Amino acid sequence: EIKARQASEGLTDGEQDRSEEVWLRIVRLMELRQREFHDKKHDSHESKEHRELREEIQQLHEKLQAHKTKLREDLGLTAKEVKKDPTVNELDERFRTLCEMGGA
Repeated sequence: EIKARQASEGLTDGEQDRSEEVWLRIVRLMELRQREFHDKKHDSHESKEHRELREEIQQLHEKLQAHKTKLREDLGLTAKEVKKDPTVNELDERFRTLCEMGGA
């Protein structure tokens, strides 16, 4: 649309390409394309990180539950005794930290 207007004013193609108005439009389009590319790349990267974090949270939760079950069934500990177990406390603290980071 800019070039059509400039052509009607009698400017040659070379003069149109060198005009400030055309250059500003070209620069703006390049910025938009770069931003769009960056956003797509960032979104896919972020979703991959988020997915990996969710998987890690799930694995940690399963490990925590398995350890609690083992303590209750194999060693006959009560729920209060299981809560005092250092391994349970460590796993539970890591689980809570990851949940806060991942928003799970």
